[in-house]
Amino acid sequence: MRLDRAESNAAELARRLNAHPSVTRVDYPGLLDDPQHEKAVRVLPSGCGNMLSFELDATPERTDEILEGLSLLTHATSLGGVETAIERRTRWDAEVAAGVPMTLCRVSVGIEDVEDLWEDLNASIDKVLG
Repeated sequence: MRLDRAESNAAELARRLNAHPSVTRVDYPGLLDDPQHEKAVRVLPSGCGNMLSFELDATPERTDEILEGLSLLTHATSLGGVETAIERRTRWDAEVAAGVPMTLCRVSVGIEDVEDLWEDLNASIDKVLG
């Protein structure tokens, strides 16, 4: 039940982020335009998981402001919990050295109400980036 809810939430957040004007890229294999979509639905017929990432049309500092402005999503490194966690990956030297984009945010989506998650994320993005 937990995984079903988290996957459903991740898919919905990915769709909404994909349409947001301040988001330049969303990585989630459940999206039809994701390069891994066909392979994912073949290998993962029951769902594409609860992990997604996205890039913002912002500086790393503004991206940090967005993450710090969240109230429901936890700004932390976490995988697979019942609470949604988000982090900017290039806070760590190894990711920078590997060429990870400076505004890439990774989200481990939990089981909260998807409308609450979207409201928190969208409001923080819009507050910082207008």
